[in-house]
Amino acid sequence: NLRDAKRWLNAIKLEYELLKEEVRICDLADIILLKLYFPSIYNIFSTEYKSFLYINNNQYAFWEEGIENGDKYFELLNSKKKNFWECSETKNNVNIDKLKNIFARLLPKSTYRLEDKAFNDPFYTPRYFYGTLQSYDIPENDFEEYIKKNHDDLKQIISSEFIEQRNTALLKLWRHCEPSNNDERHNVLKMIFYACSIGENLFCSQDIVYNLVKGFTISKTEVAQTLKNLMLGNGASYYVCLLINEIKKNYYNWDDFMTLEDYKNIQLENFRNAIEEDLPIDTILKFFWSTAK
Repeated sequence: NLRDAKRWLNAIKLEYELLKEEVRICDLADIILLKLYFPSIYNIFSTEYKSFLYINNNQYAFWEEGIENGDKYFELLNSKKKNFWECSETKNNVNIDKLKNIFARLLPKSTYRLEDKAFNDPFYTPRYFYGTLQSYDIPENDFEEYIKKNHDDLKQIISSEFIEQRNTALLKLWRHCEPSNNDERHNVLKMIFYACSIGENLFCSQDIVYNLVKGFTISKTEVAQTLKNLMLGNGASYYVCLLINEIKKNYYNWDDFMTLEDYKNIQLENFRNAIEEDLPIDTILKFFWSTAK
């Protein structure tokens, strides 16, 4: 009825004010629907969702769906998980069809592509339950401010500790980033090359870098020079070694910008930098073997 609809809309407005642009509003609306009209089910799901769900193709799905598909892995570990639809709170619920409709939207079975900041993306799921970003997350507004800063100011923020705590958040933001102009695009790429050069467990794949590079509205010669400057702008960077090896495997995307010889020369220059910076011999050998390939 209208009273219920108004209650639902007011609750959505209140929650969305806290998480504006940090969640999909349609997913948030379903979570609030669950919270308002199925509180006992919401309580058990919000506190034990990791027991009911598993990660399949980087997105959440109900654990029992894996068993239905005959996967031996699920049969082996099934005792450690719970079947959501067999819980007393859901099994005997008179509105089971309405519940299934809600969860069909929150946990779609399509594996084509995850929507940005969707509930079924395990990285973003806690936002919907806690109503706030976690310590390992980065607000969208903060990221937009980062890409407007000059490089020296950005280095003050992007420390090794910052990267270690938020590496997944950075990768998510880089993948979905849509810079509004060439300067912002350049700043995002500078952030990527710097962060990946100092972050031991951070690797931004060539497809993310390529999607940003191809968006430049400058000549191909200027793009090539920009790429070279980015790759050599942080001194000896093992990330650059790994990235170029990945680029060579996908060269059909990259041949518009530089030749294979150009990439090899950048790797060689990177190796020289490692020697000149007097890095430990084991590290220099890593650069050498990457260059040798």
